[in-house]
Amino acid sequence: MPFYHKLGTIPPKRHTVFRQEDGGIYYEHLMGNLGFTGLQSLLYTVRRPTSLISTERVKELFWVPDPDPTPDPADPVRVPDAAADIDPEDPLLRIREVARETGLTARAIRYYEELGLLKPAARSDGAYRLYDEADRERLRFIRRLRDDAGFSLAEIGLLLEDETYRRDARRRFRATEDPVERRAIAEEALARVERQLAMLRTKAERIAEMIAEAEERERHLRGHVDVVASSADRGDTVEAAR
Repeated sequence: MPFYHKLGTIPPKRHTVFRQEDGGIYYEHLMGNLGFTGLQSLLYTVRRPTSLISTERVKELFWVPDPDPTPDPADPVRVPDAAADIDPEDPLLRIREVARETGLTARAIRYYEELGLLKPAARSDGAYRLYDEADRERLRFIRRLRDDAGFSLAEIGLLLEDETYRRDARRRFRATEDPVERRAIAEEALARVERQLAMLRTKAERIAEMIAEAEERERHLRGHVDVVASSADRGDTVEAAR
């Protein structure tokens, strides 16, 4: 889902001539984190944002295959290169298969990855994204929060971040006997839960307000229905307004 944020004066549509007060033309500068598919900023500047002064050849660059394709253990993205690396009880699915299973679009899944809400468990030899069951459950969780509970993606990000912290905090709490460190871990976890409660209570209050407004409309309409029904029972006629 695209979203926009405007700051300052901009033209009514993108990629058009945008003139300054003196008749000059502003320079358009498009910046993005993933070409034309990721988050983008469209800037208008008084002067050219960049200019090429000169060029020179520093050295020749050649692509050389990595002699050791073994994945780095420190890299969270692993690349399975054999069937033995794939758990038959937890198959890795490609993005379109995951989209069909979760009811999301492939574009939405990629967008969640750009926002940091998801990271594929692996990539194939052809660099295709591969998702395990934990990834798919995370996507289902995101969809439930978005569609059923009405959370924004920013709020979902905070909830997912807190869940990740909770698992890490539990591990660190069990791994240490230092009471000072344990207290710091517990206090941070408590602060995160309190923030969650504040967010959930705010949303619950808004939902309660919406329910009250709907109930008021219901009472108002029932009153109209009762009046019309009563008139119909007495055989009264109502002249339509001209």
